[in-house]
Amino acid sequence: MADDLDALPLPAQDLLNPELYDSVITDAHPVTTMVTSRGCPFQCRFCSQSITGKSYRFHSPERVLEEIKGCMDLGYRGILFYDEVFTIRRKRVIELCTLIQKERMRFDWMARGTINTVDGDLMRAMHDAGCRTITFGVESGSERILKRMNRPVRDTKKIAKVFRDAKAAGLTSLAYMMLGNPDETVEDMKATRAMLRAINPDHVHISVFVAYPATEFYREGVERGLFSSDVWRGFAANPAEAFRVPTWPEAPPAETLFAEARRLYRTHYFRPHNIWRHLRAAGGLRGIRKRLPYLQALLRLRRAPAAG
Repeated sequence: MADDLDALPLPAQDLLNPELYDSVITDAHPVTTMVTSRGCPFQCRFCSQSITGKSYRFHSPERVLEEIKGCMDLGYRGILFYDEVFTIRRKRVIELCTLIQKERMRFDWMARGTINTVDGDLMRAMHDAGCRTITFGVESGSERILKRMNRPVRDTKKIAKVFRDAKAAGLTSLAYMMLGNPDETVEDMKATRAMLRAINPDHVHISVFVAYPATEFYREGVERGLFSSDVWRGFAANPAEAFRVPTWPEAPPAETLFAEARRLYRTHYFRPHNIWRHLRAAGGLRGIRKRLPYLQALLRLRRAPAAG
């Protein structure tokens, strides 16, 4: 495991055709992805850290700027930073933002943050350096479930404040939410629905909980006998097409959870305020055309039957 990430060579971005890459998160085109750090120091029970580890390592701001310049020279106009958590080291983020402004670089970018590693001043500095979108893992609206997950922030009022601060800083936001977590009840899912309405992010990504290998939750499930066998070990030995990823056995059936996910998508994106917000963000004909496939997907969700 490399500790000095700056010793690694730059990715061979020149082997790709930039015109092939786009994203619904940004209207900049073309867009690429970049990872400027490895690892995450937090201990969330649902998260597998078997690849990048718990030790946090990072590229220096100067090395990140070098990679950005290379991307700009190739014609990219947007960058999605996919560090597990981009904002862990505040000083590093501020230094990078300062370098971007000093070089007068103009590009739109997205970064992944956590509720406990940002504040209004930091997000304003990011915005001034070209950041347009920030994402947060909210996961649940139930403080009881957030505690069960061992999330670093469980105070729903603080979560809501960070989303307000992001909006005040001029950033669009994306919230990651999960359904079917261990010990989650119907009331907990109602709390998640209420939380999503309260924070009202620009974008939402809703997942159904999966007990991934090398996670604390999966180990708990195996030890308690909730799974008939070590299903991931069995899949690794025989990766059959019929394999179904394991949701939490004590949660509602997967069909019910996916129906609730569809409901959350529908109720969020079809709120009149959000429809108007996204129409304004489209800007022009190109922006509207870009969003049409996503609108069609949402309309299909609206027609899909809901369970329960």
